[in-house]
Amino acid sequence: MIWFKRSLMLFMLISLLTAPSASQAYYYEDYSDAPVLNVFELSPNVTELVMMPDQTRTVSLRFRNMTAKRYGFKITTTSFEGTNDKQIAWRPRYERSWLRPEIRRFKLKSNRAIRFATRIVSPHNPPAGGHYELLFVSNIPKPVRKMKRGSAALKGISRLGAIFYITVPTGRMTSRVKLITFKTDRRFYSRGPVRFNVALRNKGNVHSRLDGNITVVNSLTNSPVGQIKLNGIIVLPNSNKSASFRLPLKRPIGPYRATLWLRDARTGRIITGKTRFYGLPWQAAVWTIAVGLALIGAWSKLKQYRLVKISDLPPDGSGLP
Repeated sequence: MIWFKRSLMLFMLISLLTAPSASQAYYYEDYSDAPVLNVFELSPNVTELVMMPDQTRTVSLRFRNMTAKRYGFKITTTSFEGTNDKQIAWRPRYERSWLRPEIRRFKLKSNRAIRFATRIVSPHNPPAGGHYELLFVSNIPKPVRKMKRGSAALKGISRLGAIFYITVPTGRMTSRVKLITFKTDRRFYSRGPVRFNVALRNKGNVHSRLDGNITVVNSLTNSPVGQIKLNGIIVLPNSNKSASFRLPLKRPIGPYRATLWLRDARTGRIITGKTRFYGLPWQAAVWTIAVGLALIGAWSKLKQYRLVKISDLPPDGSGLP
């Protein structure tokens, strides 16, 4: 009997040590000592994956309530794609999302966070190239006061998103990014900042990640006056990407030239562009106009006193000085 009990206990211990661990469920984290910032936080907000058909990957996400109140939240997912419309950065695709979060609704107290797993499930035969998913976490609004019978005022809704860039390398993948526009928002500046508008187009079937810079040089002195670092510009396939960047140039004076330099991380291709603008402070402009008007007035007076119409002279020319 004693031998049987010892054998049973040994068997249970071995089973516990060798049994496969279950997938970890969502759990909460306490940040009660952290300051209240009146914001929500979702991380990581960008995830890049390479997946094959019928493959499942799992990513852990953390959502943090950094406000002073308790809220309820809901999670939604959608597939999306880029567009050629300058006003619309992306649009949803009406197909089943690849994202499977383990929870869809939860409540979170002040200065607490929740970590939850999200499975990414690729279908049986997806086309080669890029596939793009969005996961949104938004607070559930509550009625705050009754205004009229049967109606209520609602608090605003905050929504945070996490983007998933997924590449399926089962066929030919192309990334053909070209520069459409590189220019400033105006030609003359009396003061900074100077805003640069960049438009790119990708005609491939997978997204591109571009890194580089914008370098600004004073054309008179041929010396650099500033540089803007450009990191992680994502251009989705079959779509346009428009972005604006600012250089805090305090007192621009004279002509400037700006050079755009970008490198495609996927193909190594270099994309360049150039543009020019001019700095003319308003004080200098006022003085230039005033001096110009003064010179024009002086010249007019000089002509009035020095020039005499030939028709007004006597025939013998005695009126000449």
